[in-house]
Amino acid sequence: MFYTKKQIFYINSKYKISGTDSNFYYGLNIDVTQDFDWVVLLKASIPKSYYLIQDGLNTFTLKENGFPVVITLPPGNYNRNSMKIILQDLLNAASPNLWTYTVTYDQPARSFDRGKYVFTVFENDSQPEFVFTHTLYEPLGFNSNSTNVFVDNVLISTNVINLSRENTIFLHSDICQNDTSDNVLQEIFTSDTTDYGYIFFNNINVESYAKKYIPGARAYNFYLTDEDANPINLNGLNINLTLMIFKENKIDSLIQKYIKLKTIDSVNIDNEDEEN
Repeated sequence: MFYTKKQIFYINSKYKISGTDSNFYYGLNIDVTQDFDWVVLLKASIPKSYYLIQDGLNTFTLKENGFPVVITLPPGNYNRNSMKIILQDLLNAASPNLWTYTVTYDQPARSFDRGKYVFTVFENDSQPEFVFTHTLYEPLGFNSNSTNVFVDNVLISTNVINLSRENTIFLHSDICQNDTSDNVLQEIFTSDTTDYGYIFFNNINVESYAKKYIPGARAYNFYLTDEDANPINLNGLNINLTLMIFKENKIDSLIQKYIKLKTIDSVNIDNEDEEN
């Protein structure tokens, strides 16, 4: 066994001290007489209730003749057609010069499918621009921190649009510290979970996923983000976590290292004998 002492905690964000279900403080009655040095997530149940387009991460900028206006998509989930319809309506409503926009995409039943949007502008006297920072660029098929100028009244998505909700989420906590100085307790893959279902995580390699434990707090912060460190909003549904804090069994570890070294030495001696 690779640990000698342990404590297991069952965390339900419903019973948090403060915060939301996706960013909360939780009290842990940790035995301070024990010199624990590692922490690991054993299990998790997380609702896939977060949206493709989240509040606060739902804007980009339309520029006409250098004049910027912010386009804001309503939070929620979209398919390719619903996104097209809402985008087109928003662009036409927000156009400061009353230019007309259409949004189209390839029809696979009639031709090939590039997986991109085609934006077209009419009644214009110059070429508009779409400006993205760190939000909305992926669902619309553009790069982050990019300015995209229409050419001959047309703009095509740079990349294939991505209307899948986050396929990897990250559970952070100040209860741990990684060698890279971040506080990711566990990354969790979600692609097998349907919309509004539950993401289940079961740790199959506890030793490999253990993180350095940071002692001393009565309550710890747990929060979810996407791969760009943007917060994940679970829209009011709670999460359940099973956490273990433990003391490494250094004697077993030293024995394993000793056996490994002796094995290597034995192989080297055998190789030398064969050469002689």
